[in-house]
Amino acid sequence: MEPLQRKRVAVIGAGVAGLCTLRHFSPDADAYSVVAFEQQGRIGGTWNYPTGCEEHPDAPDSSPMYCRVYRDLRTNTPRAINHLRDLDLPDGTDNTYVHRSVVAEHIQNYASHFRLLQYIKFNHRVISVSPADPGTACPPSGPSVKWKLLVECADTKSPEEYIFDAVFICNGHHNKPFIPEVPELKAFRGPVIHSSAYRTPDTYRNQTVLIVGAGASANDIVCELMHVANKVIILKKASAGKKYPDSFTTVQEVSDLTATPTGVVLPDGTPTTVDCVILCTGFQLDLPFITAECRLDISRGRVAPLYRHMINCKYPSMIFIGLLTHIPFLGAGPEDQILFCKAFLDGRVRLPSEEDMTADCERDWQGRLREGLPAHKAHMMRTKLWPYCRQLAEEAGFPPHDPVIERIHAASNRNVVGVPYDFRNYRIDKVDAETFTYGRRVKVLDSPPLPHQFSAMGNCLRRGEPSEDYSLLHTNAAEQDNLGAISASHGSGGGSRHQSQQNQHYHNSAGPSSSSTTTRASHAGSSFAAPSAEYRSNSPEGDTHYSSMTVERQLTEDDQRKLAQRFGLIQHLPSGLYDGGKKDRECPICMVELNCGDPVRFLPCMHVYHKDCIDDWLLKHSLTCPNCMEPVDSALLNSYEVGRTPWEFT
Repeated sequence: MEPLQRKRVAVIGAGVAGLCTLRHFSPDADAYSVVAFEQQGRIGGTWNYPTGCEEHPDAPDSSPMYCRVYRDLRTNTPRAINHLRDLDLPDGTDNTYVHRSVVAEHIQNYASHFRLLQYIKFNHRVISVSPADPGTACPPSGPSVKWKLLVECADTKSPEEYIFDAVFICNGHHNKPFIPEVPELKAFRGPVIHSSAYRTPDTYRNQTVLIVGAGASANDIVCELMHVANKVIILKKASAGKKYPDSFTTVQEVSDLTATPTGVVLPDGTPTTVDCVILCTGFQLDLPFITAECRLDISRGRVAPLYRHMINCKYPSMIFIGLLTHIPFLGAGPEDQILFCKAFLDGRVRLPSEEDMTADCERDWQGRLREGLPAHKAHMMRTKLWPYCRQLAEEAGFPPHDPVIERIHAASNRNVVGVPYDFRNYRIDKVDAETFTYGRRVKVLDSPPLPHQFSAMGNCLRRGEPSEDYSLLHTNAAEQDNLGAISASHGSGGGSRHQSQQNQHYHNSAGPSSSSTTTRASHAGSSFAAPSAEYRSNSPEGDTHYSSMTVERQLTEDDQRKLAQRFGLIQHLPSGLYDGGKKDRECPICMVELNCGDPVRFLPCMHVYHKDCIDDWLLKHSLTCPNCMEPVDSALLNSYEVGRTPWEFT
């Protein structure tokens, strides 16, 4: 079937996904007429932070003060993978994890570079979307159902009807806060806000704040408040594990408490007055314009049935871009979806039948349920992202992402989980399609920094006189975490897989050695390069030592007990030899394919890893699955009775 000429394409939303859709359809003016409807008077969606929004935390989405981010937000994915194709992030910052204003500038530059503003109707709110003829079947080779959009202009308040051949829904998933009932807080009568209404830490100076949740926003807000608040209490699931060292004296993590009208009673029986509760509980999908005639089921975090998480199985010319979660903010994922759908609408990709697409959706859904994922994580990707992107690229014939992008994402994610309070102090730079540099960019401090240090250094949470260590780590050791330090200095049974690579050192005291400028080490399936001379010359003043982490200190009895508990738990997890039952399956940690006969270990969530990779992870970093973030049962860990430590530490 030849592609129809001048298909009319509607785009709902002019955030990142909407702009990217315009960028790929607008140049093909002979085949498409594209228009975007944006209810705000500006582009950028979530990344906007209007001046004065601090005074309007509950502004509706129609208000120019509408905002869903905090003032000092920084990305939690590296800049090397956090930009759209064909245009890099703006120059002028060395930070791997950039400030929201840099992303906002990138979005403005993108719209200007590709001249996209001419295709956007600002201050136009879509009221409803429905098939113009819902009785017409849509053949798999291309769209035939047209779409009726009812759109209201903010100036005239008069709805207008439009007809389109295809519609792209790009309105994001960070609009409507999810506010659950928290039984532990039923009696509390003080202020309760959602994290979407949080703006700056100054409001909470000298207060006691209770944070509900343990995700990305919770971590960011804790890292800001711990410098100004008297106390930050974190209420989270018992299985979530401990995130913050005991040296962070203003932070307390609990999994249970009892509320009073003015505060809480902590697990140890201590009554504590609470000034404010902040719910860091995420968002729910907000698609009020999707009518019943679209034949979709929409819940908190799932739209179904959607083929490949984007195409309406009933009406394939209705396409959702950007429902994917746990992916880089920009770049990988949504743009791959757009390129695939462009190929479909061009007639270059033929979709399966409605029945086959629906069956594919159901297989994906049931697989997620078997993994133990909650229903609202139906579109969560994590390590599923890269096979997904490769499949779209192969079928639609567009260039896939460089292999190094996947490896950078994996390296960053390990730090996000292992040192959530410090990961933004690591520098990750793409060298070429296969190689990247990775290490620590700032001085290692001993305790949480002062507020002015925090704003300058990002997410480094250690205060005091800086040490002379400017290490660039070629391992993922969580150097300030006690258990990470123990395992880094004494090793583990599974830590030898890449031992030779991890022990390479690069020096720049009297000048770079020859090996420091030429050596590339294979580590965990990735390629690491010694930092370039330019990067070394731009490092902080003083001698710079690029090395693996080596910790030498005397272990306390409590350290030994904790380490023995972790060893005991790890050894009780099932292991065996990989039977090769699933081809092309990779270990999510090292990104190396699992081969028949490889020693593997199975976690309770049913994810499979190379035995030495996951043992090293569980010992040094977090008792969670690095794939789905489900915890290894902490109750099982606590049940171990360690009477005598069977290892001798020196």
